[in-house]
Amino acid sequence: MEEIKRHPLNANGDFYVEYDTCLQCDAPYSEAPELMDYDEDFHCYFKRQPETEEEIEQAINAVCVSCIEAVRYGGDNPEILEKIDKGYYRNENTQTKQSFEKDKSSERIIERFLKLFRK
Repeated sequence: MEEIKRHPLNANGDFYVEYDTCLQCDAPYSEAPELMDYDEDFHCYFKRQPETEEEIEQAINAVCVSCIEAVRYGGDNPEILEKIDKGYYRNENTQTKQSFEKDKSSERIIERFLKLFRK
């Protein structure tokens, strides 16, 4: 099995984004905006690792909403693995949150694409 290449800007730790796979959907970022960021090509990455229980939940949610599984957890904490393994356990609640934040998320996506085309 080929080793997964992590985005070089990921903060060192268990949560990370696979390099060259981000679709710029903004869903993971919407779940963990204090933990994630975008590089100059609008590829997301973890700018820092979660430190509190709330941030760990946000990072788990970012993993769970990643439509192409680009946002990942590489650790071995059984509690975190169980939450992720339960079929992305907060998808229903996350969908509600995403609907609420859809307008802000859409605006960010449109801004990023416009910047790309203006270059």
